[in-house]
Amino acid sequence: MVSSRPARAALSAIVVLTLGGLTGCAHRQSERAMAAGVAAHQAGDGDRAKALYEEALDRDARIAGAANNLALLALEAGNERDAIALLARELGTHPTLPAARFNRALLFVRAGRHADAAADLEAL
Repeated sequence: MVSSRPARAALSAIVVLTLGGLTGCAHRQSERAMAAGVAAHQAGDGDRAKALYEEALDRDARIAGAANNLALLALEAGNERDAIALLARELGTHPTLPAARFNRALLFVRAGRHADAAADLEAL
């Protein structure tokens, strides 16, 4: 669970939005869902943001940032285990995505998994 409001704000500020470079109808629909999810997330509507991020992933499992942003929502709900799993999913598809790598390193530190955190930070 997030221990303080500043810590939550710091993690929540790392919301990724990557919309360029995709083509095709499903990709455009995924991009639109992702953009709407980010807008809902920033407006504080976590339930809507979650549904939109999941829609984006359903339409295009490779869309960058959606699993990362779902991880942030899981963390806001106090579910660090799911957050770490979602970040692993994001990094499985986008191993060089800095926000996901950094977010997971922060969660590893909080969980006392310092070697794992160091590996993520070294990969940045």
